[in-house]
Amino acid sequence: MPHAVTTGFRSLAAPFDAVVIGASGGIGSALVAALAADPSVHRVLAFSRIPPATLEGKVVGGPIDLLDEASIAAAAGLAAALPQLRLVVVATGFLHGPGA
Repeated sequence: MPHAVTTGFRSLAAPFDAVVIGASGGIGSALVAALAADPSVHRVLAFSRIPPATLEGKVVGGPIDLLDEASIAAAAGLAAALPQLRLVVVATGFLHGPGA
């Protein structure tokens, strides 16, 4: 039975998986690092246009291009496969496209 998180992500039942979209930017990479350091986090799926060359521990990188629907669909499929997905953070800085 899951237990309550007693570290930084207290409102989420542990263990849990997390997804960070925009993981290579300043905010996204800080979120990935904080999640990876939290013992209640099982896995972090870190999406960015160019995934990091080196990943450690429970961090798994994946490509995403917000202007490519197939890329978004592939990323969503990977995220959906996480059995304990409780947190999705979009840290892309992309608010809207031209004309929107």
